[in-house]
Amino acid sequence: MSMSMRWGRGQWLRGGVWLMAMVCGALMACSLAATAAEPTTLHDVGLREAIPFLGSGRTETLDLYYPLEPRPGERFPGVVIIHGGGWNSGVRNADREVNIGANLARMGYVCVSIDYLVSRHGDKVFPTIIQDCKRAVQWLRVHADELRLNPSRIGCIGGSAGGHLSALLALAGPDAGLEPDQPYPGTDTSIQACVNLYGIMDFLNWRRTAKDGTPIEGQPKLGAQRAVMGSREDADRENWLRMSPLHQADRSDPPMLQIHGKADAVVDWWQARDMKARLDELGVPNELLLLDGVGHTFSLQRWSGRPLSPEVRRRVLSFYDRHLRGCTQQEADARYADLLDFERRHPEKAHYGQLGRGGNAQVVALADGRLTLRRQGREERLLLGAELLVERLERLPVGDLRDGQRVEAQGRTLDNHQFECAKVIYRNDVPDAVGRVSVRGVLRRRDGGWVVDAGRRVGVYALRLPPDGPAVSRRVRAVLGDVRPGAQVAWLEAKDLGGTLVLGRLLLNEE
Repeated sequence: MSMSMRWGRGQWLRGGVWLMAMVCGALMACSLAATAAEPTTLHDVGLREAIPFLGSGRTETLDLYYPLEPRPGERFPGVVIIHGGGWNSGVRNADREVNIGANLARMGYVCVSIDYLVSRHGDKVFPTIIQDCKRAVQWLRVHADELRLNPSRIGCIGGSAGGHLSALLALAGPDAGLEPDQPYPGTDTSIQACVNLYGIMDFLNWRRTAKDGTPIEGQPKLGAQRAVMGSREDADRENWLRMSPLHQADRSDPPMLQIHGKADAVVDWWQARDMKARLDELGVPNELLLLDGVGHTFSLQRWSGRPLSPEVRRRVLSFYDRHLRGCTQQEADARYADLLDFERRHPEKAHYGQLGRGGNAQVVALADGRLTLRRQGREERLLLGAELLVERLERLPVGDLRDGQRVEAQGRTLDNHQFECAKVIYRNDVPDAVGRVSVRGVLRRRDGGWVVDAGRRVGVYALRLPPDGPAVSRRVRAVLGDVRPGAQVAWLEAKDLGGTLVLGRLLLNEE
């Protein structure tokens, strides 16, 4: 690949110019100024979005999280972040992936969070799905000088399906026959440290569980794997074993940290137990952290919107510091203590991940790639993301309700699954986050009234409507030119990189 790299929104930056931008912090950098009073182990966080890395004909991209203000000659370890989603969905910029990337970049790691080929319609994706992960490692090594990366120190991490792919990336060497031949022929794909968050380690023995997460032996799940492989396990056993990290492990494998919740009813925690037993048998350094009462899909700091044990983040950061930076345990503990001290002194810069905010905000200015809003008398500034989606609400006639439409009903929840509804927003198949108190689902006419079917987990809510009907709006696409001073913001979504907000979605209110 040429030393030129194409960034999102059609912008081209030559390697040298981009490196200068990284060093100077001119692009998507935190506003944190480095001073002698700040811990020297911490870095401002930079972000570049939607970078192609798979070669011609592929549309999947990666996001790059990187530390700013490096010392002269400093080289950073790298980490590949692999999203989950059952091998058939998921995105590189979900909350978990942003949380991991921003945390690690703060601590001096160059991270890429990748999209890869998924079995979105039940189609076969083997072996491309794992080869895309290997291509991300190659991309890091090909661009090591521009990234100030140490190419001999690269780790990987992923959750759920991403945990499976992360482990496979680390354990399946060239002998497995899964190496990609393009677009970086001959480039090393080896991994030096792996973190598996609640991933499937044995394709042939992904167990069903009780509701409380207790694994049930002898009842394997096989449907999702059959889609990935395009085959049945009995007719294609050799390839199924190639896609099972448990069966790829050998004595030369890199260290592995596994973290799994014992209340996980999606991926049985015996997956991690079995992998630990195998690595112990082989003499491969490994660690296992089991979390009582915790289920599936957590980041380094949150599970189901609630704070997670701080031990999870500490263990991940310490593991990488020891195995990618060569720190002693004492040095890793000191670095983590620096991070905690900084976050205590700057609580506004202690959040990493996706966030959503509701209304009561007004546009002040849009200039120089930044949006300034005023909320409750205070101004906040957001950088414009490379994939920014701007929408606006378009008012419809009051009470204009339509059966079968996907909606967000706004108001307040009452007893017995009743919902006092003041406003209905047609979603037009555009995913959104919850604004105010709301119920999202499909609007249905039922028994002379209206209900919102929010799905099996949430249930059906009967709507209690105003006598004249609720206010009704629909979401329509807008452009940056619609973001004018004085415009009212109904909702926004942004990546929080530890105090710097990168805007991903903006919903303007009706004019």
